[in-house]
Amino acid sequence: MDRTQVRRLPGGSIDFDFYRSRAAALRSRTLRDAFRRNATLRLTLVTIVGLIALGFAVASHTAQAGGW
Repeated sequence: MDRTQVRRLPGGSIDFDFYRSRAAALRSRTLRDAFRRNATLRLTLVTIVGLIALGFAVASHTAQAGGW
């Protein structure tokens, strides 16, 4: 069975600040990555909706102008 190395202070107590800061860094990186993924998805959706709206606007303008 592997023994897990625990980071300790010179007095022998566990270095909780090390683990707390490490967890905070991992949490912030996860949130940042999730935000980037969501921002990319949001930009894609806005672009698609914009193109659909543009298509409806052109079709509506053509219908009003006596086109098809």
